[in-house]
Amino acid sequence: MNRFGLTKQSSLLRDIIHRTFDKIQAALLFSNSFPDAHDALTLISGLLVSAAAESPKPGAVDIHECLLCDAEYMAKMHVLVSSCSLTQNIILLKIL
Repeated sequence: MNRFGLTKQSSLLRDIIHRTFDKIQAALLFSNSFPDAHDALTLISGLLVSAAAESPKPGAVDIHECLLCDAEYMAKMHVLVSSCSLTQNIILLKIL
């Protein structure tokens, strides 16, 4: 099993993931604080694509295309953002 670590990623991927974290936080605060599993996966996919499209870094277009066309790549990117960001944000919002 291949594991992905955020610190092991290129600066381009870190930028896209950071943008995605920001977008997830905003979506949880302003749209749906407690998404169900299906909605969370759909939300993360859309926000990853959006973050890649908005990144000004060279190569972001390639990442954007991979996210749109390669389901396995999208699933690997989900691992980087969903397991820590979404879960922690939901727990934090439930505490508040």
